[in-house]
Amino acid sequence: MGDLSDMHQSEFTAHRPNGWSTLCRRGAFYTMWALGAWFFAALSFFPAHAQEQEQAEDRVMPDWEAHARDLERRYQALLPAGQYLLLEDGDIAMPTLWLEQTTANPQGGALIVHDDGQHPDWPRLIHDLRHHLPDSGWSTLSISVPPRPSPPVPMRNREVDEPVAASAAGAEIDPAFEPEVTQRILLGIEELQGRGLQNLVVIGFGTGALYATRIMVEDLQAQAGDEQGFGLVLVGARPGDTEELMPLLGALTVPVLDVYLPTDHATAAARQRRAAINRAGLTEMTQVREQAWASPNRSGPQVVSRRTWGWLRTNMAGTQRGIPARRGAEPMAEAANGEPE
Repeated sequence: MGDLSDMHQSEFTAHRPNGWSTLCRRGAFYTMWALGAWFFAALSFFPAHAQEQEQAEDRVMPDWEAHARDLERRYQALLPAGQYLLLEDGDIAMPTLWLEQTTANPQGGALIVHDDGQHPDWPRLIHDLRHHLPDSGWSTLSISVPPRPSPPVPMRNREVDEPVAASAAGAEIDPAFEPEVTQRILLGIEELQGRGLQNLVVIGFGTGALYATRIMVEDLQAQAGDEQGFGLVLVGARPGDTEELMPLLGALTVPVLDVYLPTDHATAAARQRRAAINRAGLTEMTQVREQAWASPNRSGPQVVSRRTWGWLRTNMAGTQRGIPARRGAEPMAEAANGEPE
């Protein structure tokens, strides 16, 4: 028995160094592999980190001009002759979509300004409105405006994950942006007036609501009189534009329709817009809260088209001479679905 035990002990002792060496070799291999991977990762990180701030301003942004050219080709290829118009003024070449009214009693012209990131024939909302208003005597011209420039983005210090102080200071939104939008809207107004339409409404969607209000206050409403009528329709004005809209709304002297959805931010912004109008004493404003812009199961005009047409019939009806036949001083009203909450 002693000999057998000695034999087992000697076998165990004989095999132990070989197994131990294998484990040590494997451990050393994995350790060296991990250290090597960390070393090469560090080498690749620091040069990239050093170049990041140098290339902070080289961001990839959408190509507005290429997008406009694509739309132009699409309109020319797919739309019936006469609907697509390219209006030009100086350096501006603006694709627009024109539809003439289809009734025996023309009412006027509607200039449509789309939301940021949309186009003149945006599905459902703008497409529906520009096609159905002509059946009510309103010719439509839907124009294209460039996207709103993004605010400057500060560089970040990755070591503490914080913005670099003053890295965006002095960087301003392109100063030529607002004048270009104004020029485009005025170009559309001139086109409508050149077609003999003197009873005009400007309809702004989203950011277009701000642009339409600004141009109405600064340029258009001063032209209103016996031979020229103007109105304003705001559809889904952006809550973020409320601060800019407030003083403009207080300066309006033309009939206004303000349509919005009952979200928390939109409702609060609508209440502020209504307060600005009330303080200014403007009585020709109607504010309407809708539950949805469009219904996918509905045939015929969508809710915004029907709401706009009904308001135009009451507040902006025109005669064939283009002089407003009725400018009803309708008090501030809410739709039957209630006050803003």
